Amino acid sequence: MKFKLNLKQPITALILLLTIGLSAQKGILSGKIFDKASGETLIGAILEVRKDGIHVIGAATDFDGNYHVELESGTYEVSINYLSYARYTVADINIKPKEVYTLEVALESESVSLGEIIVKAEAVRSTEVALIALQRNASGIQDGVSAQQISRTGGSNAADAIRQMPAAVIQDGKYIVVRGLGDRYSISQLNGVSLPSTDPYRNSSSLDLIPTQIIDHIISVKTFTPDLPGNFTGGLVNINTKSIPDQFNMTIGI
Repeated sequence: MKFKLNLKQPITALILLLTIGLSAQKGILSGKIFDKASGETLIGAILEVRKDGIHVIGAATDFDGNYHVELESGTYEVSINYLSYARYTVADINIKPKEVYTLEVALESESVSLGEIIVKAEAVRSTEVALIALQRNASGIQDGVSAQQISRTGGSNAADAIRQMPAAVIQDGKYIVVRGLGDRYSISQLNGVSLPSTDPYRNSSSLDLIPTQIIDHIISVKTFTPDLPGNFTGGLVNINTKSIPDQFNMTIGI
């Protein structure tokens, strides 16, 4: 297809001459952008060219990290951005007509360090699921009853709650007997501390004095481990209480 231009028309000739003149006055800004540490070229790095603080043109690097921009003659400021890299800015770049200004930039990786975050939480042991997990991870054989289970049975004190555990019997409504052995072979603890007996003739403690409203869970241990006292044969019962009451409670008993 042939295209003929009639140069005899003065307006057309004038526009053509101005276009050729402006194209001849442009300069070229080109170069390569790469990683400073590894030397690898960066694909898709954003190049922003500004003049007197006003955005002029933008470009992105190709697969080889190269860029090529045509600019009018003048002084420019160039900023280069890339994800996870520090912003790089070069000022006072003088572009001259029909000349190539080469600018190769090595970007540094921008690492953001977060402060240490410590999350503290207390494990919930008042549910049956938490108690089963506690028994599974225990080094010895043990049974237990949770506050969730106690609330369903309606026991009023620790002695009533312990009746639900296997191999545990309550005598006189308050003294515990484990595996058929007398109270002298059993130990009762409150939060890991041995409880004294209210009866000078018995070793077992009066468990009816501890209300179920403050009990989180009860553990019955029947095997010896290094963290437990060694003066029991039948079993050791450890009553763990709630650290903070869930709500205000007042109980009246007759």
